[in-house]
Amino acid sequence: MTKTKLNANKRKLAVKVFNRHYANEDNILKTEYYNQRKKFDNIIENAHIKIQCIINRTFKYDDVKNQRELDKKYNMQNVREDACFFLKTDKEIKKTKYQGNT
Repeated sequence: MTKTKLNANKRKLAVKVFNRHYANEDNILKTEYYNQRKKFDNIIENAHIKIQCIINRTFKYDDVKNQRELDKKYNMQNVREDACFFLKTDKEIKKTKYQGNT
């Protein structure tokens, strides 16, 4: 009777080596992915600046400061430290489901 080894450890090591190789390989998809990430970071930064201008124009700093004091006093979370605001638009949003219904 002969014993057969499955060599699971060697196969796992080979998979890790191949994954490292393909992750470090320069190709069109990888460079395009990183280019798109850079563009997205710029878009997020610009959106944050625009939203900050809108918030500062809409809400006075004293009002936000008073709301933060009330939040601390009554243990509420209306104004958060992570610069998170709920925004809504005046336009009606129509969503289309996968069946074509709106």
